[in-house]
Amino acid sequence: MYMCFIQALFIKHPALEASMIRHYFISDDLDDLNAVEQELLEAGIDPAQLRVLSDHNQSNAHKVDEVDSLSRRDIIHSGLVGGVIGLGVAAIIIGVGYYSGASSLETWLPFIFLSIVVACFCTWEGGLFGIQVSNIQFRRFESLVQQGYHVLLIDMKKVQDENIRQIVEKHPKLQDAGTGQGRPDWVVSSHKNMSAFIKAMP
Repeated sequence: MYMCFIQALFIKHPALEASMIRHYFISDDLDDLNAVEQELLEAGIDPAQLRVLSDHNQSNAHKVDEVDSLSRRDIIHSGLVGGVIGLGVAAIIIGVGYYSGASSLETWLPFIFLSIVVACFCTWEGGLFGIQVSNIQFRRFESLVQQGYHVLLIDMKKVQDENIRQIVEKHPKLQDAGTGQGRPDWVVSSHKNMSAFIKAMP
């Protein structure tokens, strides 16, 4: 029974495992990026799969879907790192309680309470640090954005790769800047369902 529980913790569910591949393209022409976005949307790409990393003033003037301010920060990544550190420290505290001879609920409570507080504090501290630094995925583009370039982010599924490539190839100003981990499939699906719900509202 315990082995089944442990295996369940480490076996990834296909729905949670399915992440898109994020492709980065650099351009110095926001009008061209806007045209690319429109072509991708007409080809059936969901708006949640497209974002532009750019200077706020320029992106607002050209009405492109830019990366929001929260996503520009490293809150999630740094928070997760802090959480992992917190869990490690919490495990040490529990270990100290075990080897100190705690045997009853009363003697265990201080160790349990302290481990929870430490884990939560480290997670919070990690997120607080993340607010102050750029998203780890976007740091390599910081200097380019400061120079006036724009980065198009496309989260694509494997089945969409060919269609997207055909559209991108028609725009020679776009420079391929590599790939990264995209949004999980369920995030895009949730965005699509939410948009459909909002449109259906009276």
